[in-house]
Amino acid sequence: MALLWSTVSDVSDRWIGDPVPATPAQIETLLGDAEDLIVREFPDMPDRIEAGAVPLARVRRVAARVVIRHLRNPDGIRSRMEGAGPFQKNTTYGGDDPGALVLTDEDRADLGGTKSRRAYQIDMVPALPADAARPLWRSSTSWEDL
Repeated sequence: MALLWSTVSDVSDRWIGDPVPATPAQIETLLGDAEDLIVREFPDMPDRIEAGAVPLARVRRVAARVVIRHLRNPDGIRSRMEGAGPFQKNTTYGGDDPGALVLTDEDRADLGGTKSRRAYQIDMVPALPADAARPLWRSSTSWEDL
């Protein structure tokens, strides 16, 4: 698949740390896969970009993030422990699918696919009638009887 929006430099410019562990051709292939994920989940994305509803820079950033997550953990390892003598280093990768080419909830929100989810509550206690002299759940008419 030819790249629609991203370039290899979108990944290499965002990479922090050791040199990127992939060739430009491999990064281009992974970006193509990431863009395919975006278009599969958001089929109207090309139209939304053209209309200006979603900035192209945001789509490039999300595609690069998907690829970088994969390149940081290509084997999909959940936890890694290294040790030498008394020294140990433990790394745990988060997410449901570490190292996989997937869109996270944050990626979907950036692309405009999710709405803000807010907690709400429903009052299950019935409202008192206007002429009620006492709460419905009290069996006594005065506090002294309690």
